[in-house]
Amino acid sequence: MSKEDDPEPQSNSLLTKLKNTLQKKLIWSLHRQKGKKAFDETLEELIDKVSETSKDENAKLLANALRLRKLKTQDIMVPRADIEAVSDATSLKDLIPIFIEKGYSRFPIYHETLDNILGMIHIKDVFAQWQNQEAFQLRRIVRKVLFTSPSMRLQDLLLEMRQTRTHMALVVDEFGGIDGLITIEDVVEEIVGEIQDEHESEELPLIIDHHDGSLLADGRLPIEDFQDKTGILLSLKSSDIDTIGG
Repeated sequence: MSKEDDPEPQSNSLLTKLKNTLQKKLIWSLHRQKGKKAFDETLEELIDKVSETSKDENAKLLANALRLRKLKTQDIMVPRADIEAVSDATSLKDLIPIFIEKGYSRFPIYHETLDNILGMIHIKDVFAQWQNQEAFQLRRIVRKVLFTSPSMRLQDLLLEMRQTRTHMALVVDEFGGIDGLITIEDVVEEIVGEIQDEHESEELPLIIDHHDGSLLADGRLPIEDFQDKTGILLSLKSSDIDTIGG
């Protein structure tokens, strides 16, 4: 069978387009409606929209939607060590290459340290200032972000993001330090993004056993997971360290 006759790529492509459409639909609907009722009604509409897919995919979507009620921000947040942020002292000339290199449309902005977040910047606001580089001041285009606790339910965070029209939230620990970052796309991905094509590559585990008995660990591996895996209790100088990468 030729590539043109093979229905599998076409089926996978349609599923990908469907997931992208559903994600945009959910975010758009949540911006237009209010309260918990909006969340439930949007989920019901989302499930109805996939009636043309297989029953198996419908079941996965529904399960993901229900699972969102049990998840907390700490379960899906980007950990502190992986947060890409920009200093408020960054010039416009240096800012553009950062957007291009990293491939993000938004960045959190901090003053001196990551624990002093001022807000976030959007790439369209940056490009709007391109003709006025001499008078450019980064703080003038900073947008608000939400600050939340690690224990906040994702369902509640999603609704608050919709109500405040905010696309980014910073997770703050009990000492007031920045613990992680979440975007509204991260939350919606938990619903429509978990239905993966069987041909998509899976993310590598954070710790890998080698045949010679050695271990290869990702810097994002939580300290507790490392200790459970190896039986080695680490002596930490700071209580703020929660991954082996710091």
